[in-house]
Amino acid sequence: MRATWLRLPPLSLPRQTPRLDPSAPSVQVYLAKRLGFVKLALQHSAALVPCYAFGVVDLYGISPAQHRSNSQGARWALSKKYGVAVPSYSGKFGFLPRRVPNDLVLGDPLELECVKPGEPTDAEVQAAHAAYIAALRALFDAHKAEFGYGDRQLVVG
Repeated sequence: MRATWLRLPPLSLPRQTPRLDPSAPSVQVYLAKRLGFVKLALQHSAALVPCYAFGVVDLYGISPAQHRSNSQGARWALSKKYGVAVPSYSGKFGFLPRRVPNDLVLGDPLELECVKPGEPTDAEVQAAHAAYIAALRALFDAHKAEFGYGDRQLVVG
């Protein structure tokens, strides 16, 4: 596993919801509506570091039947209502993950500031969020071929 570690303030990074479509040539991260981590960083004058873990979406597989189960009915309703995915999946021996490399890539820190320190406006949060997503896409595109993801696109939903 290749990784670079930086000392960062304790901020909760946005979670990546498990991939629910096994045939998609894209990798989805659900960040479009998640602004809380950006607001926290602006309030505490902390740098945001874009990061992506290549290989995480390949730890488990999802069959077409499991995909239907995940995208309809009770599982889908739970996911929509509570914002937590409860997917049906398969791994190496059922619930254990497959042995695939997981490579963490960190980008350059984004030093974001607001006009009034500790009191970001909605416009400042939106602008910082857009900068973070742009940096995340650039990071993904710069390293995807190196880790075997050359045919995939990063989709921010």
